[in-house]
Amino acid sequence: MFQAIQKGNMEGAKIHAENSIRQKNQALNYRRMSARIDAVAARVQTAVTTKQVSGYIQDVLSSQILITESLSNWIMRDWQHLLGFTVNWGC
Repeated sequence: MFQAIQKGNMEGAKIHAENSIRQKNQALNYRRMSARIDAVAARVQTAVTTKQVSGYIQDVLSSQILITESLSNWIMRDWQHLLGFTVNWGC
């Protein structure tokens, strides 16, 4: 651009300046788009992690329910054995 001005080629200098401004704006737009893509990627990653954690929690709760039922049955049998008779708890 400076060479065009020095040579008196104002039309060439104007074209160079316009191209430079266009490229600067395009670079800014690419940066904005990159930031948006990064934000979407972060949201997707959060959703995936949340789904995995939810699955783990569901597995743990299922296991806890089975353990609780097993313990309840064991405790009932133990009490019935200690008391020497069958207790009807309304079940």
